Amino acid sequence: MRLVQIRDRWMLSDRIPGKSRQWPVRTGAAVNFRSPFFVLGHPRSGTTLLRAMLCRHPDVFIPPENGALWRMIRVFGENRAADWRQVVDRVMTEFEKGYEYAAWGLDSVQLRDRALDLSPPERTLQGLIHAVYDCYGKRFAAGKRVWGDKTTPGDFDYLDKLSLVFPQARYLHIIRDGRDCVVSAMKAGFYNKDIGLAARAWRDNVKHCRRFVSDRTRTGGYMEFQYETLVSAPADLLPQICSVLGIEVDAAVLDHAGDVSARLPDVKALRQHANVARPIFGDSVGNWRRELSAQQVREVEQIMGPELRHCGYPLGSD
Repeated sequence: MRLVQIRDRWMLSDRIPGKSRQWPVRTGAAVNFRSPFFVLGHPRSGTTLLRAMLCRHPDVFIPPENGALWRMIRVFGENRAADWRQVVDRVMTEFEKGYEYAAWGLDSVQLRDRALDLSPPERTLQGLIHAVYDCYGKRFAAGKRVWGDKTTPGDFDYLDKLSLVFPQARYLHIIRDGRDCVVSAMKAGFYNKDIGLAARAWRDNVKHCRRFVSDRTRTGGYMEFQYETLVSAPADLLPQICSVLGIEVDAAVLDHAGDVSARLPDVKALRQHANVARPIFGDSVGNWRRELSAQQVREVEQIMGPELRHCGYPLGSD
């Protein structure tokens, strides 16, 4: 058997004395996907709405969020000296621990076989992740050629590593007024309904994403926009979104409403996503003015004030 050298650059900086990074090759099976894109955004910022819209595009599919990418990256790195079968088994085990894994509807044996059949040049972390999305795409999105991932906050600490795995990836960062995110999070029962905790989470997640993508605005691979613009003028945003993703503009993206269960099998079961099936609406913009007390507004703005201003949201005292 020939041996294949691991190619993921971020792994190469941490050498293991006396350990080989070569894997035996089994057979070859190409993965033919364009560079993926990642939807970034704090919870309750409209990331699910954006996913529902993009999945209407004839070239795009976004599987259920799974929260497993960061674990797959970590486990791949920890096992880089193991043989390929062990790497596949351990990484796929982490993928299957994801909280929406069942909604992907994939057979674990077929998934492992697909990964084991990767060709020598594809035996990388990129190839392994591509294989997972390839399996999903063939089953639920036949004919679509661009996959995206609705990245969760648990993955944010691994964004730098993810950008090395997918150096040509594109990023859509949707930002919503943090005060409205807090209101929405409280209604959904997130953060133990602790307003201060919800406010700090928004501040930290938005800062983290903006810091990560600060050097990508010049390359055309990143777009940052506000939820408020998405719901008030989606047609104005559509050409730029499609340009960043390298896809043709298609008005079907603007008509996402109705029964979304076929395109988004995980959304139907989640109460907090009930509004996704509705036509685009902006009823919830500015909810914080109606839902938060004056004291709560002061508490929230004390925590996230500078970042709110930086994102273009005036404070109540402005």
